[in-house]
Formats: sequence, C-alpha cells, structure tokens
Amino acid sequence: MTVILDRPAETAADAGADPLQRLALDITRSCQAACTHCYNGSSPQGTHGEMTRETWLSLLDQAAAAGVHQVQLIGGEPTLHPDIADLINRAVDHGMQVEVFSNLIHIRAVLWPVLRQRGVTLATSYYSDTAEEHEQITKHRASYAKTKANITKALAYRIPLRAGIVHVRPGQRVAEAMAELRALGVQHIRTDRLREIGRGAGGEEDTHQITELCGHCANGRAAVLPDGSVAGCVMSGGMMTVGNVLTTPLAELVSSPAWATLAAAIPRPRRAAAHRGDECHPVGECNPGDDCSPMHECTPDLDGCGPHMVGEACVPDSCTPREDSCQPSPGVGAIRPPLQLAYTAIACNPGSDCAPAESEACAPAYDD
Repeated sequence: MTVILDRPAETAADAGADPLQRLALDITRSCQAACTHCYNGSSPQGTHGEMTRETWLSLLDQAAAAGVHQVQLIGGEPTLHPDIADLINRAVDHGMQVEVFSNLIHIRAVLWPVLRQRGVTLATSYYSDTAEEHEQITKHRASYAKTKANITKALAYRIPLRAGIVHVRPGQRVAEAMAELRALGVQHIRTDRLREIGRGAGGEEDTHQITELCGHCANGRAAVLPDGSVAGCVMSGGMMTVGNVLTTPLAELVSSPAWATLAAAIPRPRRAAAHRGDECHPVGECNPGDDCSPMHECTPDLDGCGPHMVGEACVPDSCTPREDSCQPSPGVGAIRPPLQLAYTAIACNPGSDCAPAESEACAPAYDD
C-alpha cells in the first residue's frame, strides 16, 4: 500500500536535499515475464497507467528545465510501451543520457536504430547460465534464449550494455551467469541480493520493507510511476509517493515540504556521505569502515581501494555485493583524448548497503 505523505513546514531546500539530477520513468506495469521476485508486481496483465504520450513528453521537458541530465526508462518492460521511441528521442534531444532497462525478451526492429543513438544505453536482468533456472525465475518460456540473443545483438550494434543479476534462489548459478555474460562480451555487471519488496517479499505484492532500500532514494533522484505519482526511486514506488505530475509540476513536487519528509523517511546507508578531505588508502588497505569516495580523485578497484584517475568519467554512487562483501561495480568506460587513458567508472562506499541491480548506470563516456 502506498503512503501519501503530508506536507510539513520544512521544504526540501531547507533540508539540504540535493538538486534533482536523475529521473526514472516507470512507464508501464506490462511485462512479458512475471518474475518471482518482481518488486512492483509487473506481469502480462499489467497496464501502461494514466500517463499518456503527451504527459510523458511534457515531463521530460520539465525534467530538462530542472537540470536532470540522466533518465532511466523502466517498468515492467518499457519496450512494450507504444511511445518509448518518442520518449527516448525527446530525452536525447534535451541532451540527456538515457538508459533503457529491458528484459530484452523482444525488441521490435524499429527500436534498434533508436537504441543505437549516441547517449542511449541498455540494461538488462540475467539470472542463470541455464534456461531452466532462468525461466523458473522469469516465468516466461524461452526468455533465456531470447534475452541472450538480444544481448549479443546489442553488443554487435555497439550499444553500451550492463547486466544485473539478482540472487533470488538458494544455489542459484550466479557466478556461472556472470561468467557467461562476460563470455558474451558484457563488461559491466552488477549483482544484488533479493530485496523484500513486492513479490520479492514472498507474500502479497503490496508488501514492502523500507529497510530493504539501498538508502539513496530521493538523494538527487526521483521516479515517476505509471499513474503520475512521484517517488524517491523506482524501488520505493510502492511505499511512499509525493503528489502527481498530472496536477503539479515536477520541480514544485521535488522542492516541496512533502518531498523533504519523504527523503527524511528513507533509512540512509551508514557511510553514504563522501568526505572530500579523507585519505584514500592504497590497494589492500581499504577497510569496510573506510569511506573511499571517487570525490577524492580515486576509487576502489576490484581488489581493494586504490588510487584511480577519474577525470571526466562518470562515477556511480553505489556498489554491489559479491558473495559476503561489497565490491565495486564498473560503470561505462572509454578512451578519452588527449590523455589516452582508460577511464573506468567504478565506485564503492564500503560501509553502505549496495544499490539494487535495477539502479541506473552512470552516464557513459564516448570515443570521439
């Protein structure tokens, strides 16, 4: 059940909330699959909600005016929405980075040229290196083969792509799935534990545990749901919303007292804040209690916390778990002149909870 927050006296600006930079457009509850752990109850019976083509396009215009530079299209399965090409094109026209989070079960032929535009990336979910286990989770026959084939196609088109693996079942072949993705050519992979949200809670679809959020919701980001209501992120959409973009401008909602209340209600990770003056320890000396932030001009690497040039590369603000530790997840890298260095966007807050695999990627850098 979604909670609609009342308005207190303090505004979001008074509370020191970060300005809105990332916006998730949760454009549909329709999906070919009916994943056992789906966080928002999407299925083949889902609908596109009350938002229309015109209201989504207007929202993108508002978001651009508000300074949003990164948009994620998600659902449900966003490629099932009849207007997704128009939404991607409008965001690209505004100079935004766009990530489409798709199950890649089916991509219409007319969509591939849209997805191949500069500034557009793909993300997908993957669960196993066997069709049987993958499809036991997605509840869609042949989803494994179809997703795998479209991953290969996207990479052949040179579309930047990342994959998320959620550890749903005991004994799940997560390591093998990761190895298979790397063999296909996927370099950017996030793993995540099962979150007790929606069907992931193992009960009713409107069951949600706020403590299962990673803690970054409403921190420079927001999500708009299919009915137009505004949440702190896609994962919290079933828990708390503030107003509706069908009746109130986006900028007004995210600067409102109600938004400040929503942000304050999100349990924050233990060491979510970066401290610019802190020392960044060399490789092998990164402890879970340390804050090794890319804001110091270095980031953790896969083996520990080591100096790393960030330059103009994007840096995600979270990490993902690997086994029993919190390991950094790579973003999208590129060779950027004139230094000719391989900028790899990787970041980790060792003391914080890890962001869900569905969290948006950082804005990619491109070769000139």
